[in-house]
Amino acid sequence: MSLFRRPGSPRTCRPARHASRRLSLQSLEDRAVPATFSQVTASAGGFVGAPAVNADGSWVAFRSDLDLTGGNPDGNAEVFLYDAAAGTFTQVTNSTGASFAFDAPAISADGTRVVFTSNLNLTGANADGNAEVFLYDRTAGTLTQVTSTTGGATLAN
Repeated sequence: MSLFRRPGSPRTCRPARHASRRLSLQSLEDRAVPATFSQVTASAGGFVGAPAVNADGSWVAFRSDLDLTGGNPDGNAEVFLYDAAAGTFTQVTNSTGASFAFDAPAISADGTRVVFTSNLNLTGANADGNAEVFLYDRTAGTLTQVTSTTGGATLAN
């Protein structure tokens, strides 16, 4: 049985017309759905976007040009990590200059690792400015460039 109802028919459940629209009760029971929502940033300008949440909702990785930690006074786009339990932010990247690009970050289920792509020289190993994959390890506090491409690889935004 589908949870999608035909408009004007609140008591009748009809099967969805497309399998991609079906949502079973079992899939709802298997998901941990937060009881509340929290706003973690407050700004009068700038942007915050591309959030990724770990499995239990305790960590959120995202992009922003705000100075959330005191380490981004130039307002460049950076990757941040939010600790919901402590209510604190960690600035994962520290870019300089006007040419910047980051793809949306992804976070591991336990919240210890954040991965993203960038064309910036964040670790000193990307002088050619190609799009590379970077891995931030929260427990070690390290940022590692995982790939080393040549030939003008670009970000596909």
